[in-house]
Amino acid sequence: MSISKHTGHNAITKQKWSKLKSATMGPKHMAYLPFFSYHSLSSQFLAMSMHVHVFFLFLTVAIFSGTPSMSQSQTAASCNGIFVSYVYTGGERLPPNLSNVTEQPYRFESTLTVLNNGLEELKSWKVFVGFQHSEWLVSASNAVLADGTSLPSAVGNGTIFSGSTVRDLKTAVATAGDLNQMQIQVEMVGSLLGVAPPSVPMPRSVTLSNDGFVCGQPSGEGRYIHLLLCFISILSAKHGLL
Repeated sequence: MSISKHTGHNAITKQKWSKLKSATMGPKHMAYLPFFSYHSLSSQFLAMSMHVHVFFLFLTVAIFSGTPSMSQSQTAASCNGIFVSYVYTGGERLPPNLSNVTEQPYRFESTLTVLNNGLEELKSWKVFVGFQHSEWLVSASNAVLADGTSLPSAVGNGTIFSGSTVRDLKTAVATAGDLNQMQIQVEMVGSLLGVAPPSVPMPRSVTLSNDGFVCGQPSGEGRYIHLLLCFISILSAKHGLL
C-alpha cells in the first residue's frame, strides 16, 4: 500500500472516531478522546487476540493441572475411618549402566497420604510400607522412621513411618473440615533396584500400624495409585461404619 493510501485510511479512521466521539460524549469531551490510526487499531486487535489465546491456554492448563484424581477423591470421601493411599508418581534410570538388569538402580518418587475421616482423633499415626525392591530411602517429608533410623537408609524389607511435624490427625468435626489438621502427606524420594519404567515398583503392602483398627477391602487402581485403603476403628465397625 502506498503512503497516500495509508494516509487516507488514517484520515477515514479519524473521521469515524470523531463522529463516534461527538455522538457519545458531547462537544466538551472531544479534546479528551484520542484518535487511533488504522495501523494502531490492527495492532491492538492483534494484541487482544494474543492475550485471549494466552489466557485460554493458561486457564486450560490450570484446570487440568489442578484437578485431583477422581477415583482417589471418591474413595477417600466414601471412607468413614482412616483413609490411607500410596501413590507412585515417577522414576528414572540412574547411573551406572549395568549389564545385570536386576542390579540396575532407578530413582523413585511416591506419596503416602493418611486422612482422618473418622469420629475419633488419630493419635501418633503410624503406617507400615512394605518396600520389596531393595529400596534406599533418601528423604520423606513430614515423617520419620518409627524405629529412630535417620535418612538416608535402606528400607528394602519395609519400614514404619510416623509423624514428625504432625503426629495427631484430628477429625473433620473438630476442625470444620480443615485438611491441614486432618491429613498428612509424605513425599518420598529414593532409589531401588531392578524395576525399569514403565513397570511400577509397588510395595507388597501398606498398613495402618495403630492398634484398634480393622481394614476394609483394599483396592489398587491404575499405574499411579497402587493401594487405597480404609481403616475403621473396631468401635466404629460395631456401629456399622465399615
